[in-house]
Amino acid sequence: MKSKTLIIGATGKTGMPVVEQALASGQDVRAVIRREDERSSRLRSLGAETVIGDVHNIQSVRAFMTGVSKLYFSYPTHLTGLVEATANIATAAKDEGVKAIVNMSQISVRENARSKLTHQHWLSEKILDWSGVGAIHIRPNYFMENMLLFNAQ
Repeated sequence: MKSKTLIIGATGKTGMPVVEQALASGQDVRAVIRREDERSSRLRSLGAETVIGDVHNIQSVRAFMTGVSKLYFSYPTHLTGLVEATANIATAAKDEGVKAIVNMSQISVRENARSKLTHQHWLSEKILDWSGVGAIHIRPNYFMENMLLFNAQ
């Protein structure tokens, strides 16, 4: 039996390619979505299982975490509640026996960050590390499409 890979943030700019690559490598993928739309339909057409879930609700997280051995977590930067979501994910992952978490963070994370979001990413990294599950934090420098978006006419 193949182990299940959970993708949280599956409809986003980094999540969708992660789903595509995981499926291409033969992984059994469960994609967490917030609502049904054309993106969730696309995930299913690629071969992913989709589940509607709320990372801010521990019971919802426990339900979609069942049977998962590894997960990718990317939280939308325009939403609040990153630390709460991370605590729920870390708790459920530890209880489920998840072996690895890949966390999309920020390059500028640090304890004394002026940006609230950057500080929350730092706290989230700490929570995932303390869980003992095994977390890999991706700290991208800058996404090129952001430069294009900010400079578009």
